[in-house]
Amino acid sequence: MKYIDLIWDIIFSLKTTVFLFLFFGLVIGTATFIENDFGRETAYAVVYGTKWFEVLITLLVINLIGNIIKYKMWKLSKLPAFVFHFSFLFIFIGAGMTRYLGYEGIMHIREGQQENKIYSRDPYLQIEISDGKKMVKEDRILYLSSVETDFINFNHFKEKVHINSDRLVVEYKNFIKGVDIDLQEAKDGEPTVLMKVSMGMGSETLVMKEGSYEEFGDIVVRFKYPSDLKSLNKNKKYLFVFVKDGKFYLHTTDKITKMSMADRKITTYKGNTQIPLESKNLYSFGDFKFVVRKALLTGREKITPLPRTKDVFKTQNILSALYLNLYLNGIKREVVLLGRGGGSAGIPTNIKINNYNIKLVWGAKIIDLPFIIKLKDFIVRKYPGSNKPSSYESDIVVIDPKNDKNFPYKIYMNHPLSYGGFKFFQMSYDPDERGTVLSVNHDPGMIPTYIGYTLLFLGLILNIFNPKSRFGRTLKSLTAKNKGEEK
Repeated sequence: MKYIDLIWDIIFSLKTTVFLFLFFGLVIGTATFIENDFGRETAYAVVYGTKWFEVLITLLVINLIGNIIKYKMWKLSKLPAFVFHFSFLFIFIGAGMTRYLGYEGIMHIREGQQENKIYSRDPYLQIEISDGKKMVKEDRILYLSSVETDFINFNHFKEKVHINSDRLVVEYKNFIKGVDIDLQEAKDGEPTVLMKVSMGMGSETLVMKEGSYEEFGDIVVRFKYPSDLKSLNKNKKYLFVFVKDGKFYLHTTDKITKMSMADRKITTYKGNTQIPLESKNLYSFGDFKFVVRKALLTGREKITPLPRTKDVFKTQNILSALYLNLYLNGIKREVVLLGRGGGSAGIPTNIKINNYNIKLVWGAKIIDLPFIIKLKDFIVRKYPGSNKPSSYESDIVVIDPKNDKNFPYKIYMNHPLSYGGFKFFQMSYDPDERGTVLSVNHDPGMIPTYIGYTLLFLGLILNIFNPKSRFGRTLKSLTAKNKGEEK
């Protein structure tokens, strides 16, 4: 009992409360500097997404509950203090619901197109293993720090996936934020295509391999020939890359044009035809344009780190490389995953060990919404006499067949759309001003958090007017002192 009382006194003492809040403030302040210098994902890998940060928050909650019980704050005479302290419980509960039940994502829509998928803002490690009869899928949020030290490895992890009586172990080896990609021949390589692509959002490097799946608005790019063209989504346009008789081909569901970069000759192909995929040509598939830099039947990525500058560390959505060690049935393999973290899909890496096919992806998780957003028009207003935007808005239509709802809405700064438990904010837009980028938030912890803030404000007001509070006693003492001096 002696030790239990001692632990009780330490955990629920006001000194511990002060220490925990001061330490919490120090941690948050440090995380802010880390995020400013090295980016959001590093801050989450080092602080916000760690287990020890969760333990710190849990200790704060336990300490708060203990002090409410210890000092019997529910009594009417201590009501203002009780409301003030109780408000923090709602705030912490709301934060916990947001952390474990909520998520954020990004939705990109071009004018005249519709979308019902978002790419999670959090990066995920996605593992899929199959023996042809049974398939096991697992995923977990994986924040990676762009900075490591000789003393602490913030990125180290080990995932175990069980299938049949075997166990696949996926272990961290290295991470490089900001890389340049090329292709090279390799004996153990696989069919790989390196593209430079754009769709109103500037250009980016795209590596396509067996199983690769990328969406650009209503354009779907896949490295696999479909087994059934009739089963495709009628609201999407598809571009398939595949290998046939030792050569790369394209198959599109709509017309595609090819411009030779040597003589500027333009050739148009009808949809649902197979055409050879060639380098040194600019292909245009609607608004989606791409150039094949390299296409190898037995290719492997050649990875070159970019210069280690602060701009590289801070840049979001930059192509990066995650190196992993795989262990299965006494066999060890090293693989590299290419991705941009949260907000965009990762590039799948496929590997075969014994009779198991393993697919690994590091990047955003694709989340389906229960309704559709269609972009009718995107409007950018600019300051007179300049190209600087003064405001911009998305003129959309919400289409919800399940609930028989169809209505227009305008999303702009400080005017988000709230529907179906989701909130859509205007985030940015395409350089050609024909597409929008929306930030999507699903936050079940919002209501408890707002209740907590309301109680916090109410508790502060009640404490100001409470004669038994420290503020009230101080005010009473000063008033009595002033009266004494007047006499």
